Amino acid sequence: MVEFRWDVAAFLLVFAVIVAILIRMSMRARQAEAQQTMSQESPGEKMLLRFVEDEKGTRVGETVAVEADKMIVKAPGGFLAIPVAQLSESGPGLKLTGTFDEAAAKKEGEAWREKSHKVITYDPKELPPDEQADG
Repeated sequence: MVEFRWDVAAFLLVFAVIVAILIRMSMRARQAEAQQTMSQESPGEKMLLRFVEDEKGTRVGETVAVEADKMIVKAPGGFLAIPVAQLSESGPGLKLTGTFDEAAAKKEGEAWREKSHKVITYDPKELPPDEQADG
């Protein structure tokens, strides 16, 4: 017959308590790190992917990136780099709160586009065959 060993049971209990404490400490550390990361987030990042309207309510474009202290706005005529200080939250979107140099904003926005976007080109041999041409 197998004897019950109190020393083994006590060891297993202590081991389980230590593992539970380590898991709890790890979870708290991760939560603290996540909160710290969120507090370090750029104020402009919460303005991403929102529509921008001018003071008259006309849609200017949509924010797509943050570059230093500028919001990159995709507008119908290209990209604009608008100072974050010129934008304020207005419901689900953003509103321009002042004037900005539109020519300079367009120049900086297009410079951002050229730096950030890559043109993808394919050799025609790499493309799948056109199904309509086969039929």
